[in-house]
Amino acid sequence: MDMSERLSLLFAQDLSLLEKNTGLRVSNETSNSAKGYQAGRETPAEGNCTGRPALNMAGPVSNNSTLADQKRPRTKEEDGSLSQYAMFDTGVQPPPALIAHAFCPAMAIAKLPYKYMRGEKSQAIGRCFFDQGQFWQREWDLYYIFPPPDVSSRAILLLSAVQVQQFLNELNQAFQTNLSLPIDPELGLLIPFEEDGTPSPQYLGQSCSRDIKDQLVAKIPESLNEDSGSTETVCGTSQDQSESAKAFRAKMEAGYDASKNKSKATREKKRNEKIDRHREWTQSLRRAQCYMGLHPRRFSQAGGTNISEAKNQPEIPVTLPMLQLTQPAPFPFAYDPIFVCIDIESNERRHREITEIGISTLDTLDLVNVPPGKGGENWIRWVRSRHIRIKESAHIINHTYVTGCPNRFEFGESEFISFRDVSKAVEGCFSPPYSAQVPVKFVEQAPNGEKAKVTIETAIKEYKLRPRNIVLVGHGIQGDIDYLRILGCNIFADRDGSHPSRSFQRLPHDNFQAPPPRLIDCFDTANMFQVLKRDTHHRALDTILNSLGIIGWNLHNAGNDARYTLGAMVRIILNSRLALGGTPRNSDGDFLDWGMASSTVGREQTTADDPVESRSPHKVAWDAEVERRVAETVADSETRVRDECKIWEIVTGWDSDYPPTVDDFDGGEPKGVIFQRQKQKQFK
Repeated sequence: MDMSERLSLLFAQDLSLLEKNTGLRVSNETSNSAKGYQAGRETPAEGNCTGRPALNMAGPVSNNSTLADQKRPRTKEEDGSLSQYAMFDTGVQPPPALIAHAFCPAMAIAKLPYKYMRGEKSQAIGRCFFDQGQFWQREWDLYYIFPPPDVSSRAILLLSAVQVQQFLNELNQAFQTNLSLPIDPELGLLIPFEEDGTPSPQYLGQSCSRDIKDQLVAKIPESLNEDSGSTETVCGTSQDQSESAKAFRAKMEAGYDASKNKSKATREKKRNEKIDRHREWTQSLRRAQCYMGLHPRRFSQAGGTNISEAKNQPEIPVTLPMLQLTQPAPFPFAYDPIFVCIDIESNERRHREITEIGISTLDTLDLVNVPPGKGGENWIRWVRSRHIRIKESAHIINHTYVTGCPNRFEFGESEFISFRDVSKAVEGCFSPPYSAQVPVKFVEQAPNGEKAKVTIETAIKEYKLRPRNIVLVGHGIQGDIDYLRILGCNIFADRDGSHPSRSFQRLPHDNFQAPPPRLIDCFDTANMFQVLKRDTHHRALDTILNSLGIIGWNLHNAGNDARYTLGAMVRIILNSRLALGGTPRNSDGDFLDWGMASSTVGREQTTADDPVESRSPHKVAWDAEVERRVAETVADSETRVRDECKIWEIVTGWDSDYPPTVDDFDGGEPKGVIFQRQKQKQFK
């Protein structure tokens, strides 16, 4: 069958398909215009760029747009501001006098069809003038300028606004568009300079290829101090706070933002989302302190927030006392919860095939009048641990990506349960008696080399037999919840939302039918560790254990991992309380523990008389830590590192410019457990 026969077979029954515009082809008029432009200009030979065009307007800016183009609606954002996709298409031409003394961020113009346009014409312009590096094959006069150091440590590469507008005119003629440089100074796309004592752009050279551009950029000094071509200082420092200096800073900030891949609004949105996320983690650690009796709860408007009556609550002290590890918890255990930690191991080659389940529980009522001890050792020994192995997959041992050790459970005997019954066994850990049938063994070392005294706790106390509040714990907990759904656990059904906090302020004790598990909160030790260390990355469990001074034996055994994760949670909570309001603590690992500010401790205050001397030890130590982190990173990342450190100051309450919210005191009401919709691609 030849080509004509195949086409006839495809379209004979529906000739209208031949007339359908798929949008994949540029119109003849546009295509011919673009071809005419490319045929009518010669690409300068590489390395043959000479001359330096004068920075003046050759004539009035042309306007080749049609009346329909001028009247078409402009794209607006939700807040009414102009969309970034319409910034170059406002229909407003900048005056020639402005363009003659202005410059444009080179990297922003180089992203014109990708960042500031959309639709068919953006694709056509990209193909003809940008996609294959054609943009840098033009003759460009390159300039550079150093912004204030706190804006960027590197120079901003600039183009003459005259040349850029001439380039836009060529695009307008070739594609019947109405592009012009945006006049709005906040956009940073047209930066005017005047002789007002502020730095001015320095001429770098003429480029006609990407290679020549890169060679010229490599000659830019690494810092302003090395720039022998400029004797001016960067304004905006403590020596010069004039209006011109402030205007220069604003121009540089706008130009720097325009040079980035993402718009300023997008970056601000992501930064605010990051602040909210970090604040949520910080508040969860504060709630954890309340659950463990290490921090007081504020009284809620609905009455007592704890199980015990409000009248039995001690008054919140003006200043929190130093935590004594040899004394019982100084405050009641808020909500008297049971912590249930889960960990799941699966076949590393078939992730839906679950092999092990680890479950550890810690009942706060077991800890009444029990001092935490060093590192929380007296509390951690009350943890009850179970290790469940699924019979059908008991023969599977991971060894390629992780070293599995299902036969090395360190805290008891493994249980072999069939896949059909495993969901019932797991759900039983969330209902009375909450794994109380698992004995707890206490080993007390005897003096003078005598035999250690071993006590086994087997009694099931009354408070184990009634409905209780549960806090779910895990390391990367959402992944474990998804695995439990695979097992068919009804309490982790695929649903959205969480248990509202008001529903579990008081538990019913006279119901004949036990209510479903009351999952009042959910903690991820990876997030809690980030708050404790003000870290920017999620850390693996073994890294966290090492930093906390916990020796973890035979990790990647689900039972061991669940036990160590719960122990890590206890130590994180204790360390965060010990560091509260004081200087950072030296831990057994490589990181410092940083406390969260509290209204009961007092916030950072500085006096006008001597602000340096009035800085607290915490502030001095944190400033030194910020500089250490900056010194360890590359120059391009300095701004990012400083901003990440600033976010931690905001969410932990140490930045006086951001007053704490009501929930920052004690973490607010329990948040329940958010059951996110499972992503099928997570399990292949």
